[in-house]
Amino acid sequence: STRTVQSLQAAPYGTAAMATLVVLISSAIAVCAQAADVGDPVPINGMVLGVGLVAVVATGLGLMMASTPAVPGKMLMVKTRNGVESLPSVILPNVVPAITVTLVAVPLSLALGIATGTSPMAAIATAVVGGLVSGAFGDSAFNIVGPAGALVGILMRFTSKYGPDVVPWLSLISAAMIVLMLVLRLHEYCMFMPKAVFEGFTVSVALTIGLNQADFALGLAPGPPTKVEGLELSPAIWKLGASLKALGTFQMSSTVYFLVGFFTMYFLFKVKPSIPWMVPFAVVSCIIGCMCDDDALGLIPLDLPNLKSKYGILSCWMAQGLRPLPEIVAAADGGKGGSYGDVFQGALSVTIVAVLETLISAQIAKQRSKMPYDEVRELQGLALSHAACGICGLMPPTGVFVRTSVNLTTGATHKTSQFIQGLCVLVFASVAMPVLSYIPQGG
Repeated sequence: STRTVQSLQAAPYGTAAMATLVVLISSAIAVCAQAADVGDPVPINGMVLGVGLVAVVATGLGLMMASTPAVPGKMLMVKTRNGVESLPSVILPNVVPAITVTLVAVPLSLALGIATGTSPMAAIATAVVGGLVSGAFGDSAFNIVGPAGALVGILMRFTSKYGPDVVPWLSLISAAMIVLMLVLRLHEYCMFMPKAVFEGFTVSVALTIGLNQADFALGLAPGPPTKVEGLELSPAIWKLGASLKALGTFQMSSTVYFLVGFFTMYFLFKVKPSIPWMVPFAVVSCIIGCMCDDDALGLIPLDLPNLKSKYGILSCWMAQGLRPLPEIVAAADGGKGGSYGDVFQGALSVTIVAVLETLISAQIAKQRSKMPYDEVRELQGLALSHAACGICGLMPPTGVFVRTSVNLTTGATHKTSQFIQGLCVLVFASVAMPVLSYIPQGG
């Protein structure tokens, strides 16, 4: 059709525009970040946030107009699971799925923020920014973009060596790499990877997250990991060694809580896997944590370490300033220094995993819903999400199938559900972050 031809003709121009603007965004951030006041614990550079986020939104709107030519009288008509509907009419039906996904996303994001070595709030903010940007500029009707377990191993390696300040830079650099992948059409080969590779990758991610949470599960208080000079191992292995040395600090309360929670969740997911049991479990955990903490209810005389024990009372924030990359590289590995090549290699790993996870999640949703999506536009939304999260000093996001599955099964019909989910996470975090501080570490 004429519309299809116009879209195909516009696509190269859209991709070129995106490549140009992402480069401009990255350059502006690199210059502005040098002026950031790194002496402040949370330096927010207004110029970076203002210029960068405006550029991201302008790029997204430009790509939308380039790929979808305006048709008089039909500008507010969108394709949904139920057919073609007006945009205002799809908002209300997608509120309930968005709220349900929010209740799943918050506890998972908290855990992923801890596992990566950043912070719980950094992951929550990533769920907000990633959801809003991908919900506005992606293409899949059901894919939910946010912090993901698939990136934990990569991010943990870099936070252990360079500190958490390097994570936003990985997100920014990966944004440009996703654009380059689109320009070179490399994304077309992603789905040819053997299934065994995906299975092995999933198992390795689970092991990495599990080993990283051993301290919380057993209530340990390990010292810094002791590394062997010249021996390169995963940070999870070094951390496991430190945990084994700290077995003398073992706490029975955390261990019992962890074991009861683990086997209960395992049993419930076996009996009724369609129910997101982590939601009621998180609520019960908050109640138990408050009852055991003297600063809250203090009704149970039990020493049960919680998130407040490590992070203090959690507060809601959505952006933090960028520390100059040269300073991060120079101070890496305890002052020994790192390398830019290492950082770019990490960004490449983030790019590959993020693209694969996003496409796989969107593809599975497509097969289950029979509703097609445009891979290029979905990855354009992902690139913009990486740019926005990097600008805000957050983690790189990716498509997450657990949340996507919940979104699909609870009745979502259009990608506005992801946008609304981002808003719901923001509202929830603004109200409930102090309460979430009392979640027991063993949970």
